[in-house]
Amino acid sequence: MNENQEDRSLPFGSGKLPEDSAGKRARKPSGTKARRSCEERLAEVEQRRNQLIATTVHDFRGPLTSLLGFSQLVERALAQGKPCDPRHIQVISREARRLNQMVDDLADLSLIEMGKLEMEREPTDIVALAQKAIERIPPTGGHPVPVLKAERRPLAGNWDPNRLAQALGHLIEHAVRSSADGRQATVTLAPEDSGVRVTVAYQGPGIPPELLPLVFEPFSPFHRERRTKSLGIGLFLAKGIIDAHGGNIRVQSEAGKEDRFVFVLPW
Repeated sequence: MNENQEDRSLPFGSGKLPEDSAGKRARKPSGTKARRSCEERLAEVEQRRNQLIATTVHDFRGPLTSLLGFSQLVERALAQGKPCDPRHIQVISREARRLNQMVDDLADLSLIEMGKLEMEREPTDIVALAQKAIERIPPTGGHPVPVLKAERRPLAGNWDPNRLAQALGHLIEHAVRSSADGRQATVTLAPEDSGVRVTVAYQGPGIPPELLPLVFEPFSPFHRERRTKSLGIGLFLAKGIIDAHGGNIRVQSEAGKEDRFVFVLPW
């Protein structure tokens, strides 16, 4: 190239493309990559939808079967002019509440994923909420009632009592169901300058390191390996509610020792 010719070369990293002989810019081959990325996202959405449908059908079948079976027993007793067994009525009531909670969880799952979960904050005592959450845990064979430890009572902050009770309930129920037989889960509440530190701990089989990042993901391998009578989205909901309060939950696990769910809830 002589000194009268224009140097069309571009410095590395200039971000521009050279012109062709017609003076047009060469196009970046981004169409195929963008299309592939869109297809991958659609495939992921479809997979999550299928997982949701399959899990919902499976988990709804249990309480529905109980409702139908015990309703038939009540109908038979009434048709024969006999009194209803109170235990049958209790089962029907319990399974109906369970179904109602599952429907609420699905609705909240959608709200959290869309970023539309609303908080109705008011002065709230977290000690009282934790105690009620423990009392609502259904009896589980081989698992004693969790113990509540609070450094002082009450511990009040500006929180949404209903949402916070929901998050505590999911965390405590997970701890009870994951505890080794005969082991007692603990809920510890400790005040700090920035808020109250909540620790839900239990002794269980431990969480493999490769599954720790998936603990709060619904329908992940973590939940498939730990089959419970739930939709498997409780921990996801708990995290979404805690995040909405400005907290940040994390999980710690030591094989054969203790699993801990820890978060600080800002005042």
